Amino acid sequence: MKDFRIGNTLSPRNLDATANLLIQPRLWIPTQRADYPGHLEWRDKALSEVERASKIAMVAFWGDEEVGVCIYQRDPKDQNRVEIRNLSVEPSARGRGLAPFILRQVECEAPIDFPGTTILIADVKRTNVEMTHFALQQGFSILDVTTLGGTFAHNGIEDVVLGKAVAAPA
Repeated sequence: MKDFRIGNTLSPRNLDATANLLIQPRLWIPTQRADYPGHLEWRDKALSEVERASKIAMVAFWGDEEVGVCIYQRDPKDQNRVEIRNLSVEPSARGRGLAPFILRQVECEAPIDFPGTTILIADVKRTNVEMTHFALQQGFSILDVTTLGGTFAHNGIEDVVLGKAVAAPA
C-alpha cells in the first residue's frame, strides 16, 4: 500500500509536479478545452506565480507519483477572500476521496498562508454541472451566476461563483 502525502511547501519537485498535473485531465476544468481557451497560457503564468509565492500549490503525492494539486491565491479585489484557481486529480487516484481532502487542506491552510482570510471562493463554468455539484457537497454555496472577465480569452459561457466560509487559524 502506498501512502498519500500532501503539502504546500514550495520546492523544485512540487513545482515540477504542479506543471505535470496542470496538463493532465482536470476536475475543475472539463476535458473540453473550448471551455477554457487560454488554459495552457494560464498554466505557464500560474507556475511563475507559484514560484513567486503569489499563488500557492497544494500538491498530493501517492508514493512517489504526483496525483493531485490545488492552486489558490488571495483575491486581488478582496483581502478577506482566497480564490481556488484549479483543482486537478490524476485519473488513477480518483475515487479515493483525494479531491475533498485536498480542498480541506486548502481550507485549513489558506488563513495561515493569507492572514485575514474568511472565505474561499471558486468559479466553474455553468456547463460544468458535475464540478458545481462536487463543490456544493464540500460545503460551498452558490454566490452568483455571471460571465466573469479576466486576462485570458473567455468563451462567453456563464460562470457559477461559489463560496465557503473558513475559520481563522487556532
